[in-house]
Amino acid sequence: MCGFWWADPAARCALRWNQRRTVGGGFKPPPTRVRNVWNNMALNVIWLDDPASGKRKLVGGKAANLNQLHSGGQVPLGFCITTDATARMVPVRSSEASLPPDLYADIEAAYAELGARCGTPEPAVAIRSSAAAEDGAVNSFAGQYQTLLNVVGMDAVAAAIVECVAAAYRPHAAAYRKRSGAGADEVNLAILVQEFVAADSSVVAFTANPVTNDTSEIVINAYWGLGEGLVDGSSVPDTYTVDKRELRIKTRSVAKKEQMCAAGSTGVIEIDVPADNQSRSTLTDEQVGEICSSAVNLEARMGWPVDLECAFKDGKLYLLQCRPVTTLAQDGRAWSVQWDDPKDAVLTWRRGSLETPLDQSFEWYWMQGWAKARRETGSGTLPMRIYVNGYAYEAEKPFRIGNRKAQEDARKKTEREIPELWRNEWLPGLKQKRAYFRSLNLSALSNDELASVLVEALPWYCECAKMHAHLGGTAVEAVGHLVEWYRKRFPDAAESEPYRLVQGQSNLSVEKGHLLWQLQQHLIPANEELLRAALQSRKKQGRWDGLEGSFKEVFDQYLETYWKDTPEFLASLVLKYAEQGVEDPHVKLRQLAAEREQFTAHVRSLLKKKEREVFEELLQVALANYPLTEDHNYWVDGIAAHYIFPLFDELGRRMIKGGILKKKRSEIKYLELNEIILWGFGVRQPLRARVVERQREFDQRLKLSPPEFLGACEEPTTEEEDYLFWGPSTPLEAPKGEVRGVGASPGIVRGRARVAVNLDKALQLQPGEILVCGTTDPHWTPLFAVGAGLVSDRGGALCHGAVVAREYGLPAVVGTLIGTKKIRTGQLIEVDGQSGVIRLV
Repeated sequence: MCGFWWADPAARCALRWNQRRTVGGGFKPPPTRVRNVWNNMALNVIWLDDPASGKRKLVGGKAANLNQLHSGGQVPLGFCITTDATARMVPVRSSEASLPPDLYADIEAAYAELGARCGTPEPAVAIRSSAAAEDGAVNSFAGQYQTLLNVVGMDAVAAAIVECVAAAYRPHAAAYRKRSGAGADEVNLAILVQEFVAADSSVVAFTANPVTNDTSEIVINAYWGLGEGLVDGSSVPDTYTVDKRELRIKTRSVAKKEQMCAAGSTGVIEIDVPADNQSRSTLTDEQVGEICSSAVNLEARMGWPVDLECAFKDGKLYLLQCRPVTTLAQDGRAWSVQWDDPKDAVLTWRRGSLETPLDQSFEWYWMQGWAKARRETGSGTLPMRIYVNGYAYEAEKPFRIGNRKAQEDARKKTEREIPELWRNEWLPGLKQKRAYFRSLNLSALSNDELASVLVEALPWYCECAKMHAHLGGTAVEAVGHLVEWYRKRFPDAAESEPYRLVQGQSNLSVEKGHLLWQLQQHLIPANEELLRAALQSRKKQGRWDGLEGSFKEVFDQYLETYWKDTPEFLASLVLKYAEQGVEDPHVKLRQLAAEREQFTAHVRSLLKKKEREVFEELLQVALANYPLTEDHNYWVDGIAAHYIFPLFDELGRRMIKGGILKKKRSEIKYLELNEIILWGFGVRQPLRARVVERQREFDQRLKLSPPEFLGACEEPTTEEEDYLFWGPSTPLEAPKGEVRGVGASPGIVRGRARVAVNLDKALQLQPGEILVCGTTDPHWTPLFAVGAGLVSDRGGALCHGAVVAREYGLPAVVGTLIGTKKIRTGQLIEVDGQSGVIRLV
């Protein structure tokens, strides 16, 4: 069923996630080389020091890069089982399979020759994949295939090779190939067999700073023992930053190193770091210099900044792997896109946020829901999304069904039907689904049952996205058409004036405030004392059991309806309401409704008959849709997150126990959706290393400066729907001492600013203060009864904050983009919600 996200162009990625890097090794290479072995006219084995091993298509990227390194005796001796040989092993997709007899004989001969060179009949080897597309300038394929260290004996070698080939056909590797532009079945895999280096210390060196993109620096990470400790997240390495031209150490950070990976009789084991080495620098200054000299030479030879893996054994440096620094953004090339459709290049792609692998893979279902809604309304565009360096970029692609009149008729029909669909189908369905999720005891489900629940929830999540698109898109447009008509008819009207025609209607945000007011009214001293004690208590269970009477009934009703899992937040709000004597929002709502009726009558009196007919049609549709623009924030957005995301939380808890995640359940966000589902169903993959590598890469990408727009047109969009909901895409010009935005709720208020970057900071809001924030969501709603005004960085006249501010009669300016940067907590400001101006007094 899954229809995993990579199958659809709407979610295609323009840049791939680097994943696992595995460090292996070997002893010194011999001065001579063994000739290639041929069988059935197919080249089966090539030695690393043979010129033929420089051919990427024959030996893969990893081996081809090592061929260029093969000088000065620094690369461990090894041979490669070619792509020709593995191509004849296509049926070998199970680790229980065996090698074809002729290939087994060739590998056995090469392994024996390797033993002769090493002076031991059964040398320990490292066995790694080497795909043709691997370790290239665009895709590293790190961690997609298999690596096995310290393999001893021909039987073990044969089994390890079969395992490496079988791993290449597993779902995660096939998915990565497809995302990288290759077919899922286009493996082109070679297998690299090298002497295993039982490293005293392991090193990863970058000839360009991967965090700052500074090409004048070399960054080195080092740790005792085998390189596993560098890549699986179990150890914090020593870090050295070196001036590339002078080869001078600029900074040195020495970590506490308590455990390390070492070679067992076979395989890898974890042991304690000797006490004398735990706080000692892994590398001497001379070793740092040797690494840097090798890295600079390799960069010059390769022609690009390199990511070099190496190891010291008995004082000698061994070069193990070398690949381009694929995440480096320099000269703007990292932001270029290979467009699947040339027409996409002329669209305006607006930057979104940096997204994790889980965000990206989950977003596919959201995009499909939006596309369904657009088709139903006959919309002229379809939403598109690409990812560049992990950053989302979105555009609207022209799309048309039928002629313009047919589109317009479809739009009007949908706008009229949405309120009825909401009441009769969507809302009852959401309540039913909420009851189902609440009935689940997630901790009692097995892994495969959890995975099944997640798989079954995905189509529903897609439907939630369709509802969101209608309620946050179609319903917004319905109001927008009234606003647009009003502004054309009354061009001198203030920006917020037409919204007086739809104000004073109840919605979930107002009802939340009313329940809080009821709690304030029923708060007796005993309950107040219990709330304060509960907030101070560290107990997880039983803190709220002593609540009494009607207060307890309303308290439980509120939690059941809104934030069942956050009684602490509710308790804080109740106490704040009680301290400040907040007024019942229903009082303000009735006042606004009366003003609406009066204002509507006034507008009617100014219109001619034909104008009035158009006005009445637009007004009735807008009135029916307006409350939905707010209510969907809870029922659609909130419920989907509230009941699907706990599945990831529970799976994350189990992954910590299984060693996939290290400390926090939230680390699951560095896995893709299909990887999580397959893990639940029992498919084991090298997920731990992927989490570590992706987390590191995510942190690096946070330091990048992505362009605001991609594509041929880099002008801000002026689409009315976008502006109504998202607001301006660039800060509005304003004279010194002022900040401008969208006038969202009329009125003028002067007060001290309370700048809040998150909800915890917002809870410090005091009566008479003006809340200044990035944006708001339904969790912020109760604070509208406390503050005197609102300023937000993001949003248009129909965003959550604007809608709720109007229902609370709170002067508001949204979409400033810079309010939180220009305004300080405690600063005296004046907010004019009619004109959209904030004056810094």
